[in-house]
Order: sequence, then structure tokens, then C-alpha cells
Amino acid sequence: MENPARTSYPLSFEDDLPFLWQSLNVEHEQGQRDETMTARPRPRDPERGRVLLEPGEASAIEHAYNLRIDRGEAAFFAEFMNAPLKPTLEATGIDRNVLRERAINLTRGVMPTEHSTITASIDVQERLLFWMVTSWGNGFSGHVLAYGGYPEQPQAIFAANAAKKTLKMAHPGRGFEATLLAGLTKLVDQLLGRDLKREYGTTRRVEQLVVDANWGRSTQTVREFCRRHANASTLLPAHGRGGGPTTRGIHDWNKKPGERLEPGWRVGTVGGQRGLPFDADHWKTYAAGRSPRPSAIPGASPTTRASTRCSSIT
Repeated sequence: MENPARTSYPLSFEDDLPFLWQSLNVEHEQGQRDETMTARPRPRDPERGRVLLEPGEASAIEHAYNLRIDRGEAAFFAEFMNAPLKPTLEATGIDRNVLRERAINLTRGVMPTEHSTITASIDVQERLLFWMVTSWGNGFSGHVLAYGGYPEQPQAIFAANAAKKTLKMAHPGRGFEATLLAGLTKLVDQLLGRDLKREYGTTRRVEQLVVDANWGRSTQTVREFCRRHANASTLLPAHGRGGGPTTRGIHDWNKKPGERLEPGWRVGTVGGQRGLPFDADHWKTYAAGRSPRPSAIPGASPTTRASTRCSSIT
């Protein structure tokens, strides 16, 4: 080929189609994507682009959006738009090779023998729930036992907005609150009901589980779920707080009777209910600062080599 040139799809996502993107995503979540049924876009100029369309597609733009949904954000922008997304680790300045070297050879879900406590956390999203299980030892050394998404995804790497399986698909025919409650119930029962092995054979279970309660749309649902769950004493709704240089930090709040106050977090009463307010900026800085530490140094938080696959604990 003479004078090869890089090119991309002849369309602009900025100019087009909030309607089409929304309708295709709804259709995708309902499991209706096949060769004969696609969301129908509003009428548009046939001269906008000429590409080979799949059966049932009405325009080049609809074809591109179907690819974006089916292939995922990263693959679509790299392979079809010639504009690869910047990797998250690169954007934050964290060296992925350093993280890889710090991984230790433990089977996924196995707790290092020097650790004594296991906690779990759930991040609430509209389309799915992210979770992580971590063990802890002296000096606040941590170890990531396992992590993933619920519902479990068919691919190892995925973004929430491009998840192939969603909460609506796992629990169809319900409103947002009922869908979220069903998803939390299923996931929490899995996390709390699992026996996790230590290196030399004994087992332990998750002793404390925190659930993100800071997203306004889900706050009351999460708080009620934590309050009424059979293992309510193990669950804590979590409320991340941010702020600027002049914001009064959580560690500067006046301690009330019955509260536990530690650097960057406290367990106390939030809106009349036991909860966990924490300083999100403090813990982001803390985690980033300890990511490069060798696993043998106190305060390090390595992961297992087997944890590079996001899936349920097995």
C-alpha cells in the first residue's frame, strides 16, 4: 500500500447521539442485541458515513455505537478510533511493573500467615457492584486476597459503563432500589459466608464489611440494608469525605462517647445510625504511597499473582 495513513470512524461522538447511546445501552442490558434486533436511531443524514453495516443497522453511527458497546471502551477507541485511552495506572504515575513485582505467590483467597484480620468493602455503582477482600497484619500491613465485580463479568478487564452483565440483568423486572437490594444481598452473603484459608490450613471469615453509602441515589437503600441485615453488627455504611486545605479533617472532629477515632476515619453515629465516615483524600494518598513498598516492609499492601483475574472467590 502506498502512503498508508491512520484513520478512524467518520463520526463525532460530541455531535451525536445521546439518544442512540442510551437506547442501545438499554437494549444491551435487556439482552436484546442480536443480528436482527437493534435500537433504531432517529433519522439522520445518510451521507454522514459509509461503512459496512450489520443486518438491522440503519447508519454508520449506529454500527459504531454497537461496536463500542460490544467490544468495550478500551478496545473500541484503540482499534476503531485510533485513539487509545490512557491507562489508569499510567495516568496516576503508578508503575504497573513495580506492582507486578510486588505480587506474592499465594493462591487467590489465601491469607498470609502473619495476618490476623480480614475485611471486605463494596463500592456501589448503578450498573454493578465492585468488591474487594483484604487481610491485615501488624503495622497496618495489608494483602489483597481477591476482588471483582457483581455480577461476575466474562472478561478479566472491564469498565463499569461497558460491563457485559449488569445488576438489572441479574435481577430483572425491578426498580432501582429493589435491584440494588437484591444485588447487595447476594454479594454480601457470598462474602460473609466464605471460609478463607490461611497459608497453613486454618480458616477465617470476613470480620468487617463496609458498603459505600455516599452516592445520594443509593444512600438510604444502603443504610437500611446494613441496619436490617442478619449480620448487621458486621456491616457498616461508609461515607467518604473530601475537602480542601482549609477543611477540618475527621481526626480534628470532637470525639463523642462510644466513638472510635483513628487517623483518617472513625466509627460513630451518622444520621442516627452507626457508620464509618472516612477521609477519602487521606486514604488515596496513603494507598498510593504504599503501593511501591516491597511486600516484606511493614505497611505494604501487596496482592496475589492469582488476583489479576476479577472473579468470585473460589
